[in-house]
Amino acid sequence: AHWSPCSLTCDQGFRTRVRFCSNPPPSPTGQYCDGEPHAVEQCEDRKCPVDGRWSQWLSWSPCSETCGDGNRARHRTCSDPAPAAGGKECRGKPEEVVKCTVVECAVDGEWSFWSSWSSCSKTCGGGERSRHRTCTSPSPKYGGKHCAGEMMDKLACATAPC
Repeated sequence: AHWSPCSLTCDQGFRTRVRFCSNPPPSPTGQYCDGEPHAVEQCEDRKCPVDGRWSQWLSWSPCSETCGDGNRARHRTCSDPAPAAGGKECRGKPEEVVKCTVVECAVDGEWSFWSSWSSCSKTCGGGERSRHRTCTSPSPKYGGKHCAGEMMDKLACATAPC
């Protein structure tokens, strides 16, 4: 007799066959056929497809910058389980990236442009003109250095005697 189809379309199943004691049938005084009329065996037509699943995320990487804005990332793999026997790949991305800031970077101060010169403080007998600037382009921040140099500049004027 022929075997039945496998009980499962993939992975291990069972199949059976039945035979009848009918070729020829036993006579009324004869012996019945030898052996079992039913047979069962394991079968496997093919491996079942296994769809991939993501592993757990690995730990976040350190921030890419030691100060200011940077990025950090974490990864995972399509391996828990990996796709097999025609199963689907994992959906989604294997990497996740986010912005990070460890500390703000130090900003050193820079001088602004000089102001215009002032008028002379006297019309004769020795006067003075001045101009100034500020440490605000940019101002120092987060431990940055203050501007070096003078914030005021002076110049003699009206030096003729009165």
